Amino acid sequence: RFNEKLNSGFYLVTVISGNQKVTKKLVVK
Repeated sequence: RFNEKLNSGFYLVTVISGNQKVTKKLVVK
């Protein structure tokens, strides 16, 4: 799991499983 900080309160979570790349945008309060 790779977590990259975009902005304060915003995180881009990229989950790589096998050949699938799933990118989710999470809002952190």
